[in-house]
Amino acid sequence: MVGGKLVWALLIGLLIPFLVIYLRDLLDTKIHSKRELLAQLTVPFVGSIPKTNDEALLVMNENTRGSAAESFRLIRTNLDFMLSTIDRSCKTVFVTSTTSGEGKTFTSLNMASALA
Repeated sequence: MVGGKLVWALLIGLLIPFLVIYLRDLLDTKIHSKRELLAQLTVPFVGSIPKTNDEALLVMNENTRGSAAESFRLIRTNLDFMLSTIDRSCKTVFVTSTTSGEGKTFTSLNMASALA
């Protein structure tokens, strides 16, 4: 009788953590890596900008060699390559997100500086 209760307790003790981990993974809707993002995209991936602790809004200038500045230069080069096939003289890049504080102004300001 005691052995049967121990087996059930062991099975329940193993089953509950597995169910919690499985459900947490099943309900996770966030993108955690570049690979997951690329698997979902149907448009070209132009580049990524690393997260920085620097409080400056403008990271681009002539002498800056930081990782964020180099990322903006890489994106500028990729955009120039992608937009070179368009015959119109006016080309538009749209920067958007669903909520505030995600870096639209930071990205737009630094991309404008990189393109200038």
